[in-house]
Amino acid sequence: MSAPDLTLGSPLEATRLALHDTLALQRAAYFAQPIPSLAQRSADLRRLQTYVREHRDALVAAVSADFGHRSRHESLLADGMTVLAAIDHLLRHLRRWMKPQRVAVGGHSYGAFMTANLLAHSRLFKAGIARDGSFCTARPHGD
Repeated sequence: MSAPDLTLGSPLEATRLALHDTLALQRAAYFAQPIPSLAQRSADLRRLQTYVREHRDALVAAVSADFGHRSRHESLLADGMTVLAAIDHLLRHLRRWMKPQRVAVGGHSYGAFMTANLLAHSRLFKAGIARDGSFCTARPHGD
């Protein structure tokens, strides 16, 4: 098996560089706003909704080409309408889903130690399960 052609200018290298640049942009966007606000998430979802509506013919053509052939109506119903319905559902429930809430945490072995530490020093968690943890490793000899 030969090694992939990663010489400068090869199609594979061009793809690798494009992916690298795209991931760098995504990483920068994440670090600029790691936890988007309700307004930002709503705006993003509305932008996606608009994109799907405005580009539905191109999306249907791409799905049809991917399948070899697929009915336009089937693609609109199975893909277009379900995506738009999911976005509507997200927009209706987003505020409630984004409300801060205390959650459970758990761990085993060293994870149990970390769970106990989190429960002792944080109010973020409602409950915790610490299983088989080594909480005190210092014991007198002979035990």
